[in-house]
Amino acid sequence: MLLSIKFANTMPNLFAIFASNWAKSLYMIFLLPVVAWANEKPMAYQANIELPTVPVETEAFLVHFSSLSPALLANICQTDATPSTEHLRIVDRDGRVMPMALRPVIQTSKQQQPVQWVQLQTNDPNMVEKLRKQFSVQASNLDNLKIEMQNLPNIPLTNANPSITWWLKNPLDKIRLPTQLQVSFDNITYEKPLELQVFASDDLENWQQIEKKIWTKLNQPKNNTLTINIKSTEYSRFWQIVANQPIQINVAKVEEATEIPNYFLTRVNFEPISGQSQQWQLQLPQPILVSGMDFLVPEHQIWQVKLIEPVIKTSMLDKITTANSYDSPNDKLLAQTQVSLTTPRVLWQPTISQNLQLIGQMNLNDVPVTLLSPVYELYFLAQGNAPYQLVIRDTRLNNIPNIILTDTHIQQIQQSVDGQLDKLEPIEDPNQQLNQQKQWLLWISLLGILMILSMLAYHLYRQTAKSAKPS
Repeated sequence: MLLSIKFANTMPNLFAIFASNWAKSLYMIFLLPVVAWANEKPMAYQANIELPTVPVETEAFLVHFSSLSPALLANICQTDATPSTEHLRIVDRDGRVMPMALRPVIQTSKQQQPVQWVQLQTNDPNMVEKLRKQFSVQASNLDNLKIEMQNLPNIPLTNANPSITWWLKNPLDKIRLPTQLQVSFDNITYEKPLELQVFASDDLENWQQIEKKIWTKLNQPKNNTLTINIKSTEYSRFWQIVANQPIQINVAKVEEATEIPNYFLTRVNFEPISGQSQQWQLQLPQPILVSGMDFLVPEHQIWQVKLIEPVIKTSMLDKITTANSYDSPNDKLLAQTQVSLTTPRVLWQPTISQNLQLIGQMNLNDVPVTLLSPVYELYFLAQGNAPYQLVIRDTRLNNIPNIILTDTHIQQIQQSVDGQLDKLEPIEDPNQQLNQQKQWLLWISLLGILMILSMLAYHLYRQTAKSAKPS
């Protein structure tokens, strides 16, 4: 009897707790999977392609888009924020998929650095070893080679075909992009063919041949310059050049290619966050692909800035499963650094962002910045019937693979035109109305089940309370 009374006294409390949280409980238990499915379903888009007038006799031509917008790139990114053609298609009026290529736009600049060398005119093994040790030590510790060559005896080579050897120090710590080694020579007579052999080594002992050239009067290079293309995977600390004639090196240098990033610029303003000191927010109309920003820092000022991509509650699902809009543990730190007039740029790994938060010690109301987005170009081969469309995540094309347009194809096609993309528009899902009807039916069914369970629970509570009363 005592147990029944305690249970009866506890039941109202349980029902009060359930009643106070019934909406949230209902949502979490029954409707959460439905809403989560609805929120995670990606949108499909399309954009018309405008082309200039093309001669009628042209059967196929190349169309080039020099820079895709950051918003479009955000819609075709993979999970690692890398743009991809996986969900991107270009179709003609009959729905046929056109060959295409998506490429990052990268500019390169070339810089030249001098190469220092020493000349070997001896075949004495002891002298060669002594020179090798001095060269290795000096090349590792000093910017300039200062080997006391006069301390080494100059013993001419005595073999039938006298040769001459040079050791060259690579001025680069590593080769990031394909690089050229250029060596020009003097005193070439071409009375007989000139043979040049080039070797590479990291220790001046183990050598691997990387090039062999034979020059004659008929094929002598311009300015008597030997040019060797070195790939980024072929880095070596030293080179050795062996010639079969007593010629002289005039100039030796390496020409290094460096990448210069291209950015799509978007000017925006951070606005102050109400009730938050020294914090600003940026809310874009749509997600874009962004990898940095430039600040407008006045002269003689230095700002300490912290950039965060906050978790914003955009749906009922977010409001239940996340904390506050700002200062959430799920917020992503993009950068934390100092900026000034001479160093205004902040960079991070490309990310898809629509909302950004700025924290800093600036005496400003609004903070103007320029967002930096990577630049991608798009090519497609117009070999169908105009007009053409760009489509993203169109379910009707999921089973149609892309036709890849290679760099070789692009170079071979002579005629190309610049295309223009219209605004991205959502693609209406023909099954959308049916899906909405199914969702409403599911919700009504779940509500009906909940009402039945509530009536049964209430009936059980009445029975339990009645039996618990003392007779």
